[in-house]
Amino acid sequence: MDSDAVRRLALEYARGCDRRDADGVAALFTPDGRLAREPDLDVRGRAAIAERIAALARYRTTTHFVGNHLVEGDRGEVYCVAYHLYDDRVFVMSIRYQDRYVQTDEGWRFGERVLIVDWTEDRPLGQAPA
Repeated sequence: MDSDAVRRLALEYARGCDRRDADGVAALFTPDGRLAREPDLDVRGRAAIAERIAALARYRTTTHFVGNHLVEGDRGEVYCVAYHLYDDRVFVMSIRYQDRYVQTDEGWRFGERVLIVDWTEDRPLGQAPA
C-alpha cells in the first residue's frame, strides 16, 4: 500500500469538490466505485458520482479542509471540515470519510467512500462560532 498515494486521493477529492470538477472527482473512484452517506445517499459508478458532486454547484463556494488521515491496509479514515457558502450564510459540516482503496491500472482509487456527519452548523456568514 502506498500511503502517500491514498492520502493524495483525499486531497484531490477535496480540491475537486471545491473547484467543481465533478468528472475529476469521479475519476478518483474505480469504475464501479461507491459514494454513500446513511441513510440518504448511495450512488455507484463514476457517472452517478459525478452527478452527485455536481450538485455542490448550488453553493456559492465550498472549502474542504482535510485533517487526520489514518490508513490501515486497504482502508482509511479521513477527517474533514467542510464550509458551504450560500446566500449570506455558511453551512459547516464536521465529517469523516471511511474509505476502501483499490490498486488499479490508473493508480490507487476509491473503491468505496462512506461519509459520516459528526455535526453541522448553519449560521449567518461572518458570525463567529459560538
